[in-house]
Amino acid sequence: MHHQRLMRHGDPSIVRPRRVKAIADCKWVNCAKEAVTKGYCSKHYYIQRVMTSV
Repeated sequence: MHHQRLMRHGDPSIVRPRRVKAIADCKWVNCAKEAVTKGYCSKHYYIQRVMTSV
């Protein structure tokens, strides 16, 4: 662990905080679920992905 920090940052005592995703609602009309991928909830992301691939 310390060796990786030394190689990446030049200092083994550096600890970088993890990024936290901002919570957003689904972009789909009248959907109040939490967005998971690309602004859509899991249900609407699947629909969007299937509809655009046709």
